[in-house]
Amino acid sequence: MKTFYASLKHLCLPVALLAGLYACQLNTETPAPAVPKLKPLARNIMLGDQGSAVGSFYSSSADEALPAVEIATLTPTEKNRIDITFASIYTEREPAFVSPDAREQTSGYDGSALNNPMGAYATRTVFKEVPGGPADLSKVSAAEVAAINGNDAVKVIVLRTNTTYAFVNAQGKKGFIRVRQIGDLDGQGNAGREVVFDVVVQE
Repeated sequence: MKTFYASLKHLCLPVALLAGLYACQLNTETPAPAVPKLKPLARNIMLGDQGSAVGSFYSSSADEALPAVEIATLTPTEKNRIDITFASIYTEREPAFVSPDAREQTSGYDGSALNNPMGAYATRTVFKEVPGGPADLSKVSAAEVAAINGNDAVKVIVLRTNTTYAFVNAQGKKGFIRVRQIGDLDGQGNAGREVVFDVVVQE
């Protein structure tokens, strides 16, 4: 009888170990990746086209709009972070967001190529219109922004007021832009035009 209980004792140990291992295997699911947080909503950003006195270049990571003359003073890393630019393009003078690395290949309203003060440090951003997209970007969740994809997105997109656009920049950061106004908004009465928009982007 002692032999029987001894055998049973030795048998229970490996069975218990196997049961514990099996339980561990059941609990080793890979956790879902964290959804990137959003930067605070930036409101009423104004950019001007090539005929405006207002800067045409914007960094969503720094929330800073800059004219071309100031970009010359930036470091290469800071130039890399310019991800949204504005221009009036083609002879129809259409207002557009232009990827920094597409400016030299895009014609302005006078037929000449747009300037590219970032030079070799210009990066790629793609845009697309979001029909029925969120009008109030303060109510957008991090999950909604994370769900943006670059499918069918373009480097140059003509803009309309009261319209929402999605974008993905070269760092993989995603965001929404809500265009509020387009026109001669700086009060200078010159040939240029400006765009006013809100933007929400991942940290």
